[in-house]
Order: sequence, then structure tokens, then C-alpha cells
Amino acid sequence: MYLSEYASISSIVREALPFELLATVGGVIAGIILSGIRQTKLLNKPKSRSLE
Repeated sequence: MYLSEYASISSIVREALPFELLATVGGVIAGIILSGIRQTKLLNKPKSRSLE
């Protein structure tokens, strides 16, 4: 009984791992894109301040 439960859990983990990896990679990419957008906004702000 314990062996069958362990086998089912391991198979679920094996199926879920690729999705978790894709989710984490997607989150990292989204974070990099968001930080890039924030950096460009921060770089554009000092220019408008210097004109004032």
C-alpha cells in the first residue's frame, strides 16, 4: 500500500516538475522585462528634471 502511494506521488511530481520549471522561468523572464521597463522609465525621468 505504501509503495503504490509513493509511486503515484512520484509520478505526479514528475508530471508537475516541468510545469513548475516553466512557471519559474516565465516568472524570471517577466521580472527581467519589468525591471527593464522600470530602468528605462527611471532613465527618462532625470532628463525631464534637468530641463526644468
